[in-house]
Amino acid sequence: MGGKRLRAVTAAAARAGLRAGMRPAEARALCADLIELPWDDVAIDAAITEASAALLSASPQVTPVEGAAGLWWVGASGFDPVGGERALAMELLRVAKRWHPRPRVAIAGSCVTARAATWAGASFDQRASERSLVHVVPAGYDAAYLAPAPLALVPMDEELRSALHALGLRTVGALAALSAEDVERRWGEELDQLGDRQGHAGGRGRYRAGYRTNTESRGHIKGSSRGQTP
Repeated sequence: MGGKRLRAVTAAAARAGLRAGMRPAEARALCADLIELPWDDVAIDAAITEASAALLSASPQVTPVEGAAGLWWVGASGFDPVGGERALAMELLRVAKRWHPRPRVAIAGSCVTARAATWAGASFDQRASERSLVHVVPAGYDAAYLAPAPLALVPMDEELRSALHALGLRTVGALAALSAEDVERRWGEELDQLGDRQGHAGGRGRYRAGYRTNTESRGHIKGSSRGQTP
């Protein structure tokens, strides 16, 4: 952990409902056996650099996500002549396994959707097949896929998240259902900045949200998306 919030959690902790960004007291309420370890910036930075270099063997666009150790945006455009998106996802999975036995890879039309999709399905089930570690959101279905997703899966400032929760907004779909004028008036600048950071969902690039590894032996997340450079 770093500061007063969890910076990363193991796969076992994630299955208990713990998430990076939680306060220790909140996490302990879900997992009484929580063990907190100090955050080692030097070791983490070295591992991120090594993993980023390895991922370049799969795609020429690799960006570790600032403030989210274990998450990468990986460019996913132009792979149709060499097997397409799923072939790229499987290659990312192969590379990621050098650091974790069950990394997770997702592909979508925006970075936000790709990140959310790394939490999909049976990826936390240790008995599930390797195919459960890869999730591809069909082109054009980002909005429908994100609608039921909790806002906790969307990176944003804590002040903005608290304001949305205070209004009873808990899912991406609930936020999207608000009128554009209301959203612009209340949070225009903050949501514009969020869109800039996450890669605009409107562009038809594919973002590979990939390689999320949690750390029973130190975890990473890899994210990728179709088309644009994040």
